[in-house]
Amino acid sequence: MALMDQWRPRPAPTAAATLTSLTTISPLRPDLEADVARRLLASLPVGVHSPFAVTPRTHFGRMQIVDELMSDRRRPLGGAVLVLSADVDGDAPSYLLELLDAAGTDLAPVLGLCAGAPSDPSAPDFARAATRYLLAHRVPATLHYVNTPGHTAVQVDRAVARHRRLAAFALAYQGAEPARLRSAFLDAFAPEAGVHR
Repeated sequence: MALMDQWRPRPAPTAAATLTSLTTISPLRPDLEADVARRLLASLPVGVHSPFAVTPRTHFGRMQIVDELMSDRRRPLGGAVLVLSADVDGDAPSYLLELLDAAGTDLAPVLGLCAGAPSDPSAPDFARAATRYLLAHRVPATLHYVNTPGHTAVQVDRAVARHRRLAAFALAYQGAEPARLRSAFLDAFAPEAGVHR
């Protein structure tokens, strides 16, 4: 990765690189048990298939059901809540609109767990109504997950992919003669870096 950094200048941070921490706490419907809500969340895809992955603006995203707090001992809350926390590029309202527009079908059942939340993804104003609902339940973020300040999620993903390619290259060419190593390295990495032989 150090060699690539010599060939390609780092991109200048843009307005989109502004990192926003978003936390919402929404009460579950009173007729719903916390374990039922947990099972629904557990059924959602994770990783690259996660609803959060539909937008490249997501650095981190998580939803969980909380029905008790732990200090010196476990204490049940008055009612279970859905906590959504995310660190994203740009502002929270436009991020939520983008997320709910693209992943509304996956997220509508989750929002349907919450008291008073919109839950019909076929409604023409679902993304806007769900965004309004979540922003009304937003709380100040007191703990931030930050991986690479000043870089967008897309830039971080590209850097990780480049690092993995470089590591795979290093493993594949262990012990190669210097001339062979140089030639293979330039074949693999020079075109994307704009380097001419």
